Amino acid sequence: MANENLIRLETPVNEGATSFIDITFKDADDVGVVPPTGSWTLYNLADETIINSRTAVGITPSASTYTIELTPADNALVDENLLTEEHRCFFSYSYGPSGGIYTANGEIQILVENMHKI
Repeated sequence: MANENLIRLETPVNEGATSFIDITFKDADDVGVVPPTGSWTLYNLADETIINSRTAVGITPSASTYTIELTPADNALVDENLLTEEHRCFFSYSYGPSGGIYTANGEIQILVENMHKI
């Protein structure tokens, strides 16, 4: 079954490079919301290894979009034998009256290309 909340980045990320991913927060009616808090977790899809201790990283958005900066250590390969490795950034947030009676989440697919010389 396809994950309809999966966002696929168009361009692969080079291993060991800094990259940026944007999260857009929306309610059940697909309208932008500004959640009081949220979190994200970065992991390797193949074995669910948490990458660079990035688990439940807290965020406090000030708009309906938020940019996550992934450092070179975040874009490291778990398996150096692969040409491309699939990482996922899972995000979760709450919204609604009084700051959060509804919860939403999604995932962003990040393909990391092996640079071989790093």
